[in-house]
Amino acid sequence: MDNNGTAVATTDTKYASTKSSQVKVYSVAPAHYQVIGHVTADNDNRLGVAHSQSSITKELQKQAASLGANGVTNITTTTETTNADAIIVQK
Repeated sequence: MDNNGTAVATTDTKYASTKSSQVKVYSVAPAHYQVIGHVTADNDNRLGVAHSQSSITKELQKQAASLGANGVTNITTTTETTNADAIIVQK
């Protein structure tokens, strides 16, 4: 089943979308990055069936890519959603 999520930009600057496969998941924030938005993924579907961690991660990556991010970090989980900052890592 498809996961659902949201993406909310936190900057007025618009970035070109990236591919979700290019969005890296950082369990520890990188040294130099800019937060460009906040993304969420639902932890379960409408029937209450839990999504796999893999599908939740893919949804966060998809939502972050829609904002133009190349990473997600500061991942937190509540009962209903998994949340993260969508970031651009500066090299």
